[in-house]
Amino acid sequence: MALAVEPARQRDLGAADVFMTALRRTRHAGRWLERGGATTACEPVPALAPSAIHSPGGGARWLAVGDAASAYDPVAAQGIVKALCDGEAAADAIAKFLAGAGEAPLLRYQDGVFARFTDYLRLRQHLYGLERRWPQAPFWQNRLSCLQAR
Repeated sequence: MALAVEPARQRDLGAADVFMTALRRTRHAGRWLERGGATTACEPVPALAPSAIHSPGGGARWLAVGDAASAYDPVAAQGIVKALCDGEAAADAIAKFLAGAGEAPLLRYQDGVFARFTDYLRLRQHLYGLERRWPQAPFWQNRLSCLQAR
């Protein structure tokens, strides 16, 4: 299970009892927990999941691949697709490099990571702009204010 929260709330939800109390207060998960009779959870392991890109994405005989190259906000739900696309592109670049094509395939891979990240940022902006159910929630206020600043 994943819960997207503001970094300041991570500490608040780091204990199982606090997390379960908050989860029970939700409309959908709360009913699901009630029906299933769940009483405890494993200790949550808070982790930040911001959008990020590594620059440069490679160098002399190395490439950043997967989340080491770029990481997408889990709210945008693009991580698995990104991992598959980047993994295939990295494998192709590495194979061509090892076959003697020089650094060009590695540079094209890096360009592709940056292009896909730029596309993702546009998609994320579009998705965030569609969300209007919780305009007063700090989580969405922070995301929507980033869109308005652009």
